[in-house]
Amino acid sequence: MRCPRDGTPLEPLEAGAHALARCPTCRGVLGDRPAIEWLVGASLVSRATSLSLGGLEGASTPRCPRCGGALESVESRGARGREHLACAACGALFLDAETLDGLRASAKVSSERPSRAPAPRERGPIEKSARSGALVRPREERAQAESTSEPTGIEGGSVFAPGPLRELALLALMLGLAWLVGRTTFGENLAFIAHLQFHEIGHALVAWSTGRSALPLPFGFTPWSTERSVLLVSMELLFVGLLVVYGVRERRPLAIGLAALFALVLAIGLRASAEAAEPWILVGGFAGEALLAALAMLAFHARLPSRTRWDFFRWPLALFASIVVATAVPRYLAIGRGDEPLPHGSFVSSQESDGDLERLIAEHGYSEAQLRRAFGDVGLLALFFGIASHPIVLGGRALLARRARRADPSAADDAG
Repeated sequence: MRCPRDGTPLEPLEAGAHALARCPTCRGVLGDRPAIEWLVGASLVSRATSLSLGGLEGASTPRCPRCGGALESVESRGARGREHLACAACGALFLDAETLDGLRASAKVSSERPSRAPAPRERGPIEKSARSGALVRPREERAQAESTSEPTGIEGGSVFAPGPLRELALLALMLGLAWLVGRTTFGENLAFIAHLQFHEIGHALVAWSTGRSALPLPFGFTPWSTERSVLLVSMELLFVGLLVVYGVRERRPLAIGLAALFALVLAIGLRASAEAAEPWILVGGFAGEALLAALAMLAFHARLPSRTRWDFFRWPLALFASIVVATAVPRYLAIGRGDEPLPHGSFVSSQESDGDLERLIAEHGYSEAQLRRAFGDVGLLALFFGIASHPIVLGGRALLARRARRADPSAADDAG
């Protein structure tokens, strides 16, 4: 492993029960959060920062020496004005010598503040073992630091921390709670609002994929243009290009794959005429109602930069989407089997004769049997992406984490 600052090979450094690595040139230290917190003697409470790290060699975005992921600059409250590097992929931290000294000084000042508890023993310098050459602390200080340290972040056991088993259990609980709430009057009203948003966004997404402008309104109406918009197509192509650039620079194969998928959908949609696009836009309403909610739940597992705060916002989105999945999937499957009638009319009034299904039947020649099969197919897809795919994704993540631990026992454990 090489130092992310100057590229110098890192030297292994044993620190008690923790494994660290140190750069012999800049004296920066690389390690997991528990090891760094043990070395500093206090918990790290970090936040995103707009400071600019200087002295980094190579690309503007430094890479993690362990996993090659992008390192982000964060600032600790214990050392204001100083920043360190954090890897969102494996949880590794890299602190330079000045930041380490600042954090140790801050921890010492905090420990010397008067309190009702007995005054803590004055922190002595970190000593080097004469036998192994590893950094050690006196036994009393090490026990005190381990007993008073409160881990934060991924290792702290937060409910928002990633972990396959924890996420799977919470997602199952969320779906069960959404199903129970959906059987109450309040839940029915909440589900109606949630269904309405995904339904209108489904109309708009299909229209946008054909190059036609559309505006999904939150009260159950989405006007769209029959003519293609040059400005909209230009913005979509720009978005695909930016996604490719991001995927290449940050080494994100998923971003490149999504860009290729968007480009393929756009290429197919731009070939559709206004007459051919309209039935697909109409179908996009009830199809998007269930599928978009299922995909929103699947997006729960996406890894995004910490500055987006996705680790928090994915939870309310998953809860909102689970309400739709828990109510839409059984209904769509029942419609496909013929156990329930087709949802004629619109969201606002079931008596309207110009609903999506009425227009598909009267203007485009769809039969009720075809629409029932479509509802059944959409229900099966939503069942897979919204429910069955989570154990597959989380199981694959746990398997990869186990292989990473076997290859590098000091790597961060993300299996949960």
